[in-house]
Amino acid sequence: MGTPKPLPREKDGLWLTKDNKLIMMHGNMTVTTYKITNYFLYKAQQENRLDNLSVDAKTIVADCNIKNTNYSKVLFEECKKVAITQISMMDDAGNWRIRQIIPSMTYENGILTAYINPQMAPYIQGLTKNFTKADMLIANKCDTYSAFKMYEICNSWIRTGYAFYSIDEWRELLGGTSYDSFSGLKQRVITPAIDVVNRCTDIEITPEFIKTGRKTTHMKVFIKKKPCLLAAVETAEVNEPVVTVDEEEVSAAKNESAFSLIEIDTIRAMVKDFRQKKKDAEAYVKNYGVEYCKEQMEYVRQEDKRQKLKRIGGYFRKAMEGDYAGSKQIDIEAARAEEREHREIQEWNREAASMNNLIENSGSMTEDELVKNILQEHPEVASLYQALGITDKKIARWIEKYSEVLLLKLGIKMQGKSGITAEYIEANLNINEKK
Repeated sequence: MGTPKPLPREKDGLWLTKDNKLIMMHGNMTVTTYKITNYFLYKAQQENRLDNLSVDAKTIVADCNIKNTNYSKVLFEECKKVAITQISMMDDAGNWRIRQIIPSMTYENGILTAYINPQMAPYIQGLTKNFTKADMLIANKCDTYSAFKMYEICNSWIRTGYAFYSIDEWRELLGGTSYDSFSGLKQRVITPAIDVVNRCTDIEITPEFIKTGRKTTHMKVFIKKKPCLLAAVETAEVNEPVVTVDEEEVSAAKNESAFSLIEIDTIRAMVKDFRQKKKDAEAYVKNYGVEYCKEQMEYVRQEDKRQKLKRIGGYFRKAMEGDYAGSKQIDIEAARAEEREHREIQEWNREAASMNNLIENSGSMTEDELVKNILQEHPEVASLYQALGITDKKIARWIEKYSEVLLLKLGIKMQGKSGITAEYIEANLNINEKK
């Protein structure tokens, strides 16, 4: 096979260009797995192909800053993870895709060879907007996955000057899903990642934690280039900017600053979950207020669960204009309550008629016949207690005195217990009836 040519270095760096959606991907990866994956994406860009991408193992270990003397073993274990790792990416409309980046890798005579999934091509080739270019040699100084992701994400927002996401979004992006509490996430993931980025990379970041009420719900990270590196950035070629962000995204970010955090979240939810145009969602918040919008959102969400709305966007607009949550919901709840009450009355009437019939005919019945009829009217209760070894006469008396639901619940609770007697059950019946 021979030794592959070393990768060309631009301005003393290895500059990888990626679509921002690929930067925002979620995947169960280690930092070494991520570095190796990025390295082969760069290789694909340089050679303008996706298959048979080869690199010397010692070179990739050095460039990826893999600090382990037994690098061949480390590469074997990490490359196995690369080949089975699946990532998920979500677009602006909330649609998501799950893919493998590198489904196949081989190692032979000190040479690593990889094959990149052809479906990844749009995210690394022919990019004209919404992409970020960064030096892998700088990024690879980050020695944890959370720090590496923090650097990539912040670097992609450097033109805007800040990255702003909810705490739940940061948790997913930084690989901190094992930390449910904010304090654990901050202590174990966020703070160490920020420390590594500030200490090892070419950017400086400062977090601002934002509360909604008493709970921390968002984090805004302010980003700037380190002063000693500004000159190098300014002299970069015009057609190869360090960071490229779509102008529409910058405009949207500026526009969002006119709204509070709760309003921004509400607008995003209307766009994502209820298929509203962003400008319409912003108008709803301005004209109706957040609480009114949230009420309509919850009402439409429940109606969608109940009747599977075919056109949820149009239904939501009607709900906003007609105050469905305020007017229709009251009528609907009243109708549902009336229907429940009607069903309960019917059930009680059926049980009362059945028992009255037994009582009326009991004069002409023997005690055994009466017991038999009562048990036939309540087969589930009868069979349950008969299985516990209770006499039919005792069961019949319980049915006359207690509700069928109580008897079933208590009987199920007693099943499988040893030493159960009729007296023990009757004592529990009295306790439950008092409750």
